[in-house]
Amino acid sequence: MTEKIEILIPVSPYEPERIIRESVKSLKQLEMPEGLQKQLHYIIDTDKHPEDDERVEFLNEEASDEVNVVVRTTTRGRRAGALNEGLEQLEDPEYVAIFDIDSRPGKNFLKACKVQLDSSEEVFMSTCPRKILNPDRNFVTRLVDAEYDFLMDMQKLLDRTEGFNHFNGLIAVLDGQYLMEKGFDESRMCEDTDLTQRAYLDGKRPALNTESYVGEQAVTNFPDLYNQKLRWMNGAIEGLRHFTKPFISSNLSLKVKVSWFSAMAGPFFSALFSPFAFVHSAFKAVLERRISTPLSRGVHLFIFAWFITFCGIVNIFRSITGKGVEWKASDREL
Repeated sequence: MTEKIEILIPVSPYEPERIIRESVKSLKQLEMPEGLQKQLHYIIDTDKHPEDDERVEFLNEEASDEVNVVVRTTTRGRRAGALNEGLEQLEDPEYVAIFDIDSRPGKNFLKACKVQLDSSEEVFMSTCPRKILNPDRNFVTRLVDAEYDFLMDMQKLLDRTEGFNHFNGLIAVLDGQYLMEKGFDESRMCEDTDLTQRAYLDGKRPALNTESYVGEQAVTNFPDLYNQKLRWMNGAIEGLRHFTKPFISSNLSLKVKVSWFSAMAGPFFSALFSPFAFVHSAFKAVLERRISTPLSRGVHLFIFAWFITFCGIVNIFRSITGKGVEWKASDREL
């Protein structure tokens, strides 16, 4: 029996058919490591009768030995629930990859990540740097582009120094056995951060391979950016609330503990460190031997640092008052 890389792609009720079509086309083109096949599992949530949802109809037409379709008429557990539903379709997988519906990985993504995943028993997932596919769309996309550029530099540094590192919302190739054992906590808004923290406590770690990339769309308006960052900052609050004691009392190195706390608490104070955006900009200008793009990103990163702190304050207030954070759909670029 040929080994597979099982690929899970959760699809929310709000995703248009056009984006799903592009996803199928992109993921079918992924190159495979020697001796392995891939199977795409689209777990699609619908708020209609499945027969009346043109997105479900399209995926059913694509169904084959390579494409499996799982239809959910509930949004139980949101993304975590959909991923758990996808895991239930699998039998003893060695490798599981996860992509968002707008993920556009390089063709060699799976091959590069498998090499990294196989490099050590400690590695539970491997991924590649992210890049924004629409950075020059408008001011908002340039903010996100500056954010991703900075985060990827930090992730490369943490990967080299083996500090706490959380990559790409689990857009990666993961150890199938470990993932099947742990699953996703459907009570968490940021189930990806939750799984990474549990993995560290189990003595596992992620790894980064720079030989490929994964592209994605940046949100294109402030309301969507605001709602997205509220969700992400809520993940930091969940981490501090549920993992402070386990991390402090664990046998993890001081380096991992400090970098974990910095990753969880740091964004709430990012405005205090906003001037370092220009230090990062100057460093990139020297490294890349150009000025305009790094300078532009420095200005946008400075603004973004204040924006993130504002989102953090709002999130803390909502957490204290019990209002919580709502999960809202983002518009996709046409």
